[in-house]
Amino acid sequence: IALGDVEETAFAAQLATTSFARPVFVAGLPRAGSTLLLELIEATGEFASYSYRDTPFLLAPMLWRKLSRAHQQAMTPRERAHGDGMSVTADSPEAFEEVVWRAFWPKNYRPDAIVPWGERGDPEFDAFYRLQARKVIAIRQEDRPSARRYLSKANGNIARLPYLLSLAPDAVVIVPFRD
Repeated sequence: IALGDVEETAFAAQLATTSFARPVFVAGLPRAGSTLLLELIEATGEFASYSYRDTPFLLAPMLWRKLSRAHQQAMTPRERAHGDGMSVTADSPEAFEEVVWRAFWPKNYRPDAIVPWGERGDPEFDAFYRLQARKVIAIRQEDRPSARRYLSKANGNIARLPYLLSLAPDAVVIVPFRD
């Protein structure tokens, strides 16, 4: 979180031109097709989402990109650890936003469940979350200028839909169901 705060100052000029508007939140239960949906939406080029390349410093994605960019390599697609037939590369979008939520709301994560958030808010988290989304958009725009909207996919989003809509009333929420 502290690195994320430093990053805000270091990249202030770039962040000043990046907005958080009309995000899309994908929220579904496991094996409902949410990853495929995430990939299809992200492939339009209009959206920015966390990717494998953002690890391990998910809370400071701009700083990590700057430090790691010279060492990045292309990756041959390989099947995810889930064994579900989905192939990924370092640039594939993924549900890494959960790290942001866990950093601020550890008590919502229990061994057997995630406690729903409701509409309660925390001004510090709200500001941090919106800024994180803008950071993800900013780094994706370096390669794809058309990526102007934030795309979040997380199974945990199902437990925080009211909160997400309070953060972004103009958001689109997609909840895939498994047949």
